Parts: sequence; structure tokens; C-alpha cells
Amino acid sequence: MKPEKEKKEEKKEVKKERTMKEIPLTYKLALSVVFVAIGVVLSPMFNIPVPPIKAYPLQHTLNVIQGIMLGPLWAVINAFIIGLIRNMLGTGTFFAFPGGMFGGLVVGVLYWYVWKNDWVALTENIGTICIGATVAYLAVASLSGPTMFLGFMSAGPPAAERWGITGGLWVLWATFGVSSIPGSVLGFITVKGLRRAGLITT
Repeated sequence: MKPEKEKKEEKKEVKKERTMKEIPLTYKLALSVVFVAIGVVLSPMFNIPVPPIKAYPLQHTLNVIQGIMLGPLWAVINAFIIGLIRNMLGTGTFFAFPGGMFGGLVVGVLYWYVWKNDWVALTENIGTICIGATVAYLAVASLSGPTMFLGFMSAGPPAAERWGITGGLWVLWATFGVSSIPGSVLGFITVKGLRRAGLITT
């Protein structure tokens, strides 16, 4: 008979091994189909026009859940697919790609490789606002001509007229924040609920 202390230690080791196992591909595919469907179907109902973007907080909620449940790669892929379909349906814009993909990337990387804690959900804002909005702005600048970047360069008419960005990078940071902040908070709450229900075990 093994001492009670040794039995408890063995149970802890088994539990740790289960949570650190790689998620099966079939599980990732199945969840991805569900998340993409949710992101596309609910888009027309939760679309908020905030020029120059169409804010969609639910995308950032999905970014949090996918980053934690599936990891960074699948979160990025699914965000791209949702953005593509939304653009095809007219419920999204070019900004759906940089605005949706980087949030899930940051959450996934930090959760799986740095800090396995649900509070990582709030770092979605870093990916969306600081990285995504900046990348989007630089892309627009390259397509449209001179623009205002961090207030140090004057905005050229092509950028202002074509994309509606007249106040520089700060405009995209603010508008992306309108979508990202409430979405990531809702994502954090949802993850807590799913974990309590036993649907998240990683």
C-alpha cells in the first residue's frame, strides 16, 4: 500500500500531463467550424459602424476564447476566415483583418508559452490596438500616399478621402479600442464561465 501523500502526488502529475497534452487536430477543426460560424452569423446583428471601421466586439471575444482553447495559430486562421467572409457579405471592411488577427495571436502566444492565466484575455487589446491598428494604418499609408503617423507627418488628401482617417494613427487606436476593449472583457467573462463549466481544461 502506497502512502496517502504519494497517491496525491501521482494524481497531480497525471492531471498536469493531461492538461499539457497537445490538443487533437479533430478537436481544433470542430471548434474552428463552430467559432467561424458564430463569428459570421452574428456579424450583421452586432456590427457597429464607427468610421472608418465597422466595430465588431464579438470578434475580440472569439479571439480570447480561441487563443486560450486552440492556441495562436488557429486563432489567427479563424479570425482571417471570419474577416474574409464578413467582407464578402458586406458586414466587414479591410480593417477586419488586422483588427481581428493580432488579438488572438497575442492571447494565444502569451497563454500557451508565457503565462497560463485567464487574465491573459485582456492582452487581446495589445494585439488589436497597439499592433493591429498600427499595421492597418501603415498598410493604408502605403496604399494611399502620405498620412499622419503619430502626429509627426501631415495627412495627405488620398488617405483622408479614401479611408476616412483624418486624425492620424490615434484615430485607428481609438476606434479599434471601441471594438476590442468590451470584446476582450466579455471574452474574459466567457472563458471564466466555460472553465467553471468544465469546457476549458487547458
